[in-house]
Amino acid sequence: MYMRECESNNQEIIIYGDSKLSRRINEFSNCQTNKIDEYNFTQLYQKDEINKDKKLTNTETGIKNEKLAETLLVGAVTCEWLGSQMAVVRPSAYDIDRQKVDLLAECAAYPSENYGEEPPVLAISIAINEHPKKEKNPDKLKTIPVKYFQSPIYGTPSALESVIMVNVTISRENANKLNKLLENIQQLIGNIHYNTQEQTQQLKEMMDKFANHPTHLQILKDISNQLEFFVKQASAETKKDDELTPRLKTLNDIIGIALAEKEQQLEDGQ
Repeated sequence: MYMRECESNNQEIIIYGDSKLSRRINEFSNCQTNKIDEYNFTQLYQKDEINKDKKLTNTETGIKNEKLAETLLVGAVTCEWLGSQMAVVRPSAYDIDRQKVDLLAECAAYPSENYGEEPPVLAISIAINEHPKKEKNPDKLKTIPVKYFQSPIYGTPSALESVIMVNVTISRENANKLNKLLENIQQLIGNIHYNTQEQTQQLKEMMDKFANHPTHLQILKDISNQLEFFVKQASAETKKDDELTPRLKTLNDIIGIALAEKEQQLEDGQ
């Protein structure tokens, strides 16, 4: 999992995690090149642009950021807080090192017989804001072509056809707390082969603490509220044969289950 600040993107916190559906997103540019609108994914690279950009160095692309050294990598941590049917996917290590992808975190339901070969996909922007504002603009509700994403499950470009945007905000204080937890987890993971049994247990406890942090419950509630609004909006404005509305309803159901699980865990003192 990764958590970092994108200085050119209004202090946005980007969270990535390992996933069984580790779709590649290294074809997108970073937020400094303005070749892609990182808020709605409506612009995509052409293949020749992708290949040219891959050959450029940090200096040539103007990417020189002192904060790069502060980037936090915790690749071995699995993001569980969205529930068993959701996963956070991450870009390749190549793009993290080059700071090429200052992109929104994405969540995808695992492909299963329940959702067929086109599971709903949710892109989540998690930004720092002391005074969160709800995003209720119906124009944000779009189907986005996912042109270059790869799924190792199928070995070919994914059949996914839409990405649904959700904007979430968390406080600076909570962001700092999560970052501190990630730092401690990173230190233990770095010595995983040399850790004592006591340290291994400590790592598990820290990962559980991160996964069940109250901030994640807040995020789930915010996502659920926005999806509920989107479902009502889409149902009122779209045709019966629309494909996006069922996706929204499925996502809303999944988030609802995850939210109920987290609330129950907190009540049980887990």
